Amino acid sequence: MLVLTRRRGENLILTVPPSNLPRQIVVGVAAIERGRVKIGIQADRDVAIVREELAQQPNPALTRTA
Repeated sequence: MLVLTRRRGENLILTVPPSNLPRQIVVGVAAIERGRVKIGIQADRDVAIVREELAQQPNPALTRTA
């Protein structure tokens, strides 16, 4: 895991390897309040952004029923 220090208003830019065209995901610090950091994420609409605890749960929409 890469851990970086950022201040409010500073961003990280992640470049996704190209399938056809390179894409970027921008992650920025939106606010820091009471020891909690709020981040903002800019990405193409087809990029799935899911919290880890939700990604680990079974997704009923993906489960087929007979």
